[in-house]
Amino acid sequence: MANGNNPITPLTSQTASQPAAAGAGFSYKNGRGVTYYLHEKQMPKVTLRFFSKVPEGAIPLPSGYDVMENPKTGLPFIKKKA
Repeated sequence: MANGNNPITPLTSQTASQPAAAGAGFSYKNGRGVTYYLHEKQMPKVTLRFFSKVPEGAIPLPSGYDVMENPKTGLPFIKKKA
């Protein structure tokens, strides 16, 4: 893009999956074909949610969040719905 703005758009249903198995975590396959899993870490004052390539310990996608992908790096991230 000429002006340097890279639009970040919400994911499509084809790239994200919420496994039906109990206790299974949320997975996201980015545009480059790499699968990432959502994880969570409790800190004293905040909760950190992040994506990792490791499936063990993955959590379900919290309600009220959308998954988006950084167009430059292909890394997924979550964002509160507007």
